[in-house]
Amino acid sequence: MSVNQKESRQSAAEELLSNYLNQDVDLIEIERMHNEMLRHYLRPTDEWNLSRKYALLALDTSEVITRLLKEIGDYGKSIRSC
Repeated sequence: MSVNQKESRQSAAEELLSNYLNQDVDLIEIERMHNEMLRHYLRPTDEWNLSRKYALLALDTSEVITRLLKEIGDYGKSIRSC
């Protein structure tokens, strides 16, 4: 990957993050809502018995999203403290 591509990706990532951080978006609330949706998705019901394969897929996906939310929050804290 060329230097220009890396800088372009970095710039795009910073722009994306700034869009979230410059608005009144509560990342902690989004993470809580995401966790509640995940629990609801994985909670078995009589009508719907989630297979182990899809339960693991949901958990893996949620881990990525949770990590992303945490890193966005950490990034926001770091630029506010500068």
